[in-house]
Formats: sequence, C-alpha cells, structure tokens
Amino acid sequence: MAGKPNKEILKKQALLALAESRSSLHLGINHARERLSPRSIVENTVRKHGVWVLAGTAIGGFLLTRMLFSGPRKNSRDTSTKSATKRRTIAGILIGSAWGLAREPLLALATQKAMPLAMQYLDKFQTPKPASSHSNSNNSPLYKPDPIE
Repeated sequence: MAGKPNKEILKKQALLALAESRSSLHLGINHARERLSPRSIVENTVRKHGVWVLAGTAIGGFLLTRMLFSGPRKNSRDTSTKSATKRRTIAGILIGSAWGLAREPLLALATQKAMPLAMQYLDKFQTPKPASSHSNSNNSPLYKPDPIE
C-alpha cells in the first residue's frame, strides 16, 4: 500500500489545482475586459491623441450643426416663381428640438472637461526653459564684452 497514493490526497490536490486555474483564468478575463472595454479604449485614445480627438470632435460638431440647422436650400435650376425647397425630415426636427434642450448643459460640460485639457496642452509651450550654465557666452545676443581701457 505504500506505492499507491491516497485517494483523499489526490482529490485535495486536484481541487487545489482547479481552484488555482480558475483564479488565474478569472484574473486574465478581468484584465482583458478592462483593456478591451470601450471606455478604456476611448480614455487611452484621448490620453494619447487628445489634440486630434478634440480637433476631430470640433470639426464633426461643426459639420453636424451645419447639416441639421441650415435653412432650406433653394434649387438654383428652378425657374418658376416658387422655388423648390428641401424639406426637413422628422428626424432633423426631433434632433433639433433635443439639441435646443440639451445645448447649454452640453456646452457647460464640454467647457468643464476641455478647458483643463487645453490649459495642460498650452502649459507645455509656456513653461520657461531652464537656463543654461553658459548664459554669458559669446553666442548670446545679449552678451556685450567689457571695453578694454
């Protein structure tokens, strides 16, 4: 009987190995879920390419506003006394009314979120560069040698 392992010991070892594999699988799934969630993808993209995202959003918003809120377009080829006009769709009317309700809160939120990002970006260019140890060298435009008497 010394050569045969005990069934209880083998069962405990198998259960322990199963619990370890489940926990490692659970950690891997959670890590993948965090990395591939749309929120984290958007956060990483904004963090890496904030200026481009801001510019693309501004251009997209401008174009969307132009499409939704432009007046009726007249057909230049129409020669009758009543010119043909492009009709607004129900979706355009609904989106226009929703925009009218949500415009001020959305602009306030956008200002609140975009201003720190813009200030952080501008601070990169406005921070003074550290002074070099050779501030009075001959290459400096402010350097004037003392006259020899």
